[in-house]
Amino acid sequence: MIERKAYNQEKIRLSESGIITQKQVRYKTFIEQISSLLIDFPNNNLTKTVSDSTPQYFHNEMIGMLAAYIDSSDTEIEVITEYSITTGKRKLYADMLVRKGESSLLIEIKVATRNVADLLSVGQNQLLLHMDAADLKDGILFILPKGSDFTKMVTRKVEIKRTDENKQIVEIFPERFFT
Repeated sequence: MIERKAYNQEKIRLSESGIITQKQVRYKTFIEQISSLLIDFPNNNLTKTVSDSTPQYFHNEMIGMLAAYIDSSDTEIEVITEYSITTGKRKLYADMLVRKGESSLLIEIKVATRNVADLLSVGQNQLLLHMDAADLKDGILFILPKGSDFTKMVTRKVEIKRTDENKQIVEIFPERFFT
């Protein structure tokens, strides 16, 4: 319910503001298109102010806002939140599956409430588990800055070599909190 409300509010805000247009992302590969959107997201969307030690939004609220932001960028993109992946007897849930045509990728979302280096390690392992279970080769680990303290977002590509298939993860995280 929180996610849906945040999604609807964000869609209205984006349509009224004109912050995002399709031409901004038209000529990039799919993972680059989504990465560029996520890099700009904190500067364009995180307006709720609370103390620096408290996350600004609930996790589900953030997922809804991000889904609306990505969805608004391109009419061909499909965003599925809380994407269910069945593997054996278990069910895993990825924060987001994003599709465009034949391309699909998973997004794992974290908030920098602790050392980003630790979050990168934990998040990468979690994302890789979901990517393997969903049989996808591309994923994005997106770590948002905490509080209202915006910082430059850093992008790093990680390739995981496997015997059967290589995986690619793009990590996007706040530079200031990387200690």
